Amino acid sequence: MTDATSQAEPRWLADPDAALAILDLMPDAATITRLADGSMLMANPAAAAMYGWPLAEMIGRTTLELGLFRNAAERQRMLGLLSQRDAFRNHESPFWNRSGQQREGMFSARVFRPGDEPCLLVIGRDITETKFQQRALRDSEARYRMLAEATLVVPWQIDLDGTLVYVGPGVKRWTYRAQDLVGGSVFELIHPEDAQALRQRLEQRRDRRRVPRLFRVRVRVGTDNYQVIEIDTAPVTDGTGRLVGVHGMARDIQ
Repeated sequence: MTDATSQAEPRWLADPDAALAILDLMPDAATITRLADGSMLMANPAAAAMYGWPLAEMIGRTTLELGLFRNAAERQRMLGLLSQRDAFRNHESPFWNRSGQQREGMFSARVFRPGDEPCLLVIGRDITETKFQQRALRDSEARYRMLAEATLVVPWQIDLDGTLVYVGPGVKRWTYRAQDLVGGSVFELIHPEDAQALRQRLEQRRDRRRVPRLFRVRVRVGTDNYQVIEIDTAPVTDGTGRLVGVHGMARDIQ
């Protein structure tokens, strides 16, 4: 008697033509190689585009002959990921295209055995541009953090309840850490008399009344000391123009 799993299995899984058609339509690069030596048995159009080789020139050649790896040790390191489960997913690794240009790829692979000889199915995606953008973003954030810590002004943002949404790292000059302040109330940081004035200004913002951009408050430094700072404010609105908070810059008053 056939179990429920076998009954539910789609018939096309056993149809090689259907499987090849699926790989052919995939937007990601797909290759099937002989596990023993890396000889290319099949490649889809996306693989030809990613690696820069015509399909006809890929079939029958090894991955080393195609230059996808620089040497046998690099291929062996990739195969080492298969040692336990015969599969791996989303492994980032460099590869080289036909022009000899090094690119960054993300690969998933699985060993399968259509006959007596084990083969390797590899699905790859070129993530070179994504990695470049990620590095550029990290560099940009690092430069901003350096400037924000060095500058004499501290950027900040609060919502209409006075909850701190963002505080620049330069706030450490007032003995605080930015990450400790976000999510807390700005009213806990300033003198009680100034806190009341700030609440009034937020109410005026809600009512869309004109509010002077610049005003001064006393921010608590340590346990009992206060430092006078000047705050430059501007409204924060959402995509519909609705007021959602206030942001600006804060600086010491010497």
